Amino acid sequence: MERCDRHPEKTITGRCRICSQGFCPECIGCRIQICPGCLYKGLVVALVAMVLISYTVWFGIL
Repeated sequence: MERCDRHPEKTITGRCRICSQGFCPECIGCRIQICPGCLYKGLVVALVAMVLISYTVWFGIL
């Protein structure tokens, strides 16, 4: 059995859909099967995209 990197006492119950890193139930609270690292990276990319789109719409760059 593999152990979780963040919680060594827990066994891995799932794998991330993006990076295939294993995680335990304590690492993630929802059922989307994405590890916290990939989730945060995705949220940052979405935030940057929203800012760029809003500036494009506000200033009419395109």
